[in-house]
Amino acid sequence: MDKAAKQTRTHARTAAILSIIPGLGQFYNKQIFKGIAFLVIAFLYITGFWNLFNMGFWGLFTLGTEVPRDNSIFLLAEGLIAVLILGIGLMFYWLNINDAYKNGEKIDNGLQPTKFSTGIKETFAKDYPYLLISPGLLLLIFTVIFPILFSFALAFTNYDLYHTAPAHLANWVGFNTFKQIFTVDIWRSTFFDVLGWTVIWTIVASTLSVAIGIFMAIVVHQKDLKFKRLWRTILV
Repeated sequence: MDKAAKQTRTHARTAAILSIIPGLGQFYNKQIFKGIAFLVIAFLYITGFWNLFNMGFWGLFTLGTEVPRDNSIFLLAEGLIAVLILGIGLMFYWLNINDAYKNGEKIDNGLQPTKFSTGIKETFAKDYPYLLISPGLLLLIFTVIFPILFSFALAFTNYDLYHTAPAHLANWVGFNTFKQIFTVDIWRSTFFDVLGWTVIWTIVASTLSVAIGIFMAIVVHQKDLKFKRLWRTILV
């Protein structure tokens, strides 16, 4: 890329750099209302979740330091929620920088940046499906993804009957629990028994369901079968 081409993106790059503080890039692009919106949202986000981040990440790393004040399980859950909220915030932060850069490119190309009202209309026109599913996506994050992350993280602690609140705290033990599955006799025996029955059940259930389904489909497809529509309605 030659020198002239690089210079044409000066405004876009400056706007993106200024957007390190949300809203400043939009102000630089003379998008006052959008800049105010980004700045206010960022301010509300930081002030609203500051205590969650402070306590959440401390609890996530330490799992508590004092009994009976601290509950390791609650601290772990709070820490994971803080991680999810931080992820959502980082997406907003990227949107802020990307918006400033894209509109800065328009200015570099001699065009006018998108007006705030026009941007809202374009968002509803182009991204309307995403706006509709966003509440469901947020619900999915906290009802499906969060429990999975919590169970996964809990597996790397020594949480058990002897490490529960309020008398005791849990600690991070890494892969030690997984090692004990194979080194402790009773754990190893129980694990492989459960694993074996799980594999058998999965294979048998899947095989039978597929086999029976194919068999019934073949039967219903027979030309000489009476009441074919009725059977199809019942089975389907």
